[in-house]
Amino acid sequence: MHVKVGSGNQNLKFLFDTGSCNMWVNSRICEGCDKNQTESPRYDERKSDNYSYYDFVNDLHYGSGSVYGYVW
Repeated sequence: MHVKVGSGNQNLKFLFDTGSCNMWVNSRICEGCDKNQTESPRYDERKSDNYSYYDFVNDLHYGSGSVYGYVW
C-alpha cells in the first residue's frame, strides 16, 4: 500500500503496525535500507514544509524482526 507523506506529497510504501498507532516509512537517512531500491522510495524530510523532528527513538522488536527509528 502507498501513502502520500508531508507537504510535498511524497508517494511512499509503508508498514503499518496493526498492534499500535505506528506507521513506519523508509527515510533518506536509513542506514539499513537498500539505497538502490527504486520500488520503494525513501522519505526526504527536506522536501516537506511541515516536517518536525523529535529527539525520541523507537526501538521495537517484532516476531519477524526489529525496527529502529526516530519519531516525526
